[in-house]
Amino acid sequence: MFELIHGTPRSELYRKAFIRKLEVMLGTDETPQETELMAVVFLGVRTFASARGRTNRKSIEFLKDRFDKLEVIKRLLTFMTPRQFMTAFPVTMSTTAQDIK
Repeated sequence: MFELIHGTPRSELYRKAFIRKLEVMLGTDETPQETELMAVVFLGVRTFASARGRTNRKSIEFLKDRFDKLEVIKRLLTFMTPRQFMTAFPVTMSTTAQDIK
C-alpha cells in the first residue's frame, strides 16, 4: 500500500553543495567575498557534522580524502574573523544552572 521512499541523505546534499561552492570559489583569481567564504566553511562543517557515524567505509583512500577536505576547511577558517565565525556558528547555551549541579 505505502512505499517508503529513501531520499538523499542530508550529508550528501551538504557535500555536493560544498564541492560546488568550493570549485566556484577556487575557480576565480579574485579574493573570495565574505559571504562566499562563510558559505563554503559552513557547508564544509555541516558536511562532516551530518555524516558523523553514517559511514562504515574505513579504507585508506577514503580517510585520506576526508582528511584533505578537512584540511581545506581548516585553512579557510583562518581567513574568517572571530565575528564572522560567531555569525556562522553561534554559541547557544543548552544547559541551565540546575543541570550543572
